[in-house]
Amino acid sequence: MLFRIFAILVVAGFIFELFAFGVLGKPSETTNPQQNAQETTTYSGYSEYYGTIKAYEPYLFAKELNSGKISEIKTLNGVEDVVAMSGGYVISLKSSDYLNAVYSSISEKMINSTAIANVALPYSIDIVSQDGQNKSAATNGAVVKVEMSAPPNIGEKIKLKMTVEIQEGILARYSTPTLVPEERTLTGNGTILSETSVLTLALVPWEERNSVDVGALKEQLGNDSVDYLAKNYIGFAEESSSNLAMEKNLTYVVSLNIGTATIQENYTDKAQVIADLGEGIVFPESVLQVKGTDGADFPKIFKKMAYYTYLVNSTTAGSDTLNVISETKYNPGDEVNLTVKVLAVGDKIVNLVEAKINSD
Repeated sequence: MLFRIFAILVVAGFIFELFAFGVLGKPSETTNPQQNAQETTTYSGYSEYYGTIKAYEPYLFAKELNSGKISEIKTLNGVEDVVAMSGGYVISLKSSDYLNAVYSSISEKMINSTAIANVALPYSIDIVSQDGQNKSAATNGAVVKVEMSAPPNIGEKIKLKMTVEIQEGILARYSTPTLVPEERTLTGNGTILSETSVLTLALVPWEERNSVDVGALKEQLGNDSVDYLAKNYIGFAEESSSNLAMEKNLTYVVSLNIGTATIQENYTDKAQVIADLGEGIVFPESVLQVKGTDGADFPKIFKKMAYYTYLVNSTTAGSDTLNVISETKYNPGDEVNLTVKVLAVGDKIVNLVEAKINSD
């Protein structure tokens, strides 16, 4: 299935309360006509289920439009009118058959809009009651209205969640459903277009922490490109070392804390610390983060990890390109195999979770 990347969201239920224009649906909280008027057994809880998109209402809703945008929209094939309303505008269509085309056209004009989907519930849904019990309820094939942008195709199954009230085993009332995106893993190929950035993390041995010329790096690469966390402390892996530190009046110890001791910034004699306090000492490595270099000229004693960000030509996640971070150096034109994790609702991608090059 080919995915196209769009953001999908469920918004507040206020839009369903605006009936005056004759284009909006009924309120999302509904009473089942089969509800028995006599005394009934009632419980509340929540349900997650897969609903099937059956149809779309023949309109779109946009929050912000100026007069120029309104004029442009009115010229689109299938648009009947654009009507101002509290909270935004209703773009009325000749029929829902025009919805996808109009949505795509106004999206290209950088206009955000939403559609109302009629989603059929399964005939039975599982419920988790407020007291934690697992139950089920009949829905009689009820249809709920869900507002979303870039709507999935009709017939797609989408995961929804809502709070419910059950009476005599039948769905009686429910809240506005919210979408539950699902993680999916996609694979595909791509071509490296360019290297957009590189970031290097270097772990600096405790005794070498003063050897980093942060000023020179900032002058070379810019202040925003260099971040250095010098760890001017030691840790006590053994209680005996901590006791010795308290007993001895060591000139290089600035202060004692629980499990650690702050050391003078310019003190780097690791061997002397061991001689004074024993082998149960932890010497933390300082962390140097530098943007714009792969750290090739850093001292070999530093533990270096370079992370390259590439712009990759690939439609694996629906768009034409992807930004991929890799620890491997590639050149423009190199072919790569990708694994992409996404969050999706139906056949639409709502978020890119992770993209990686498989050879890494």
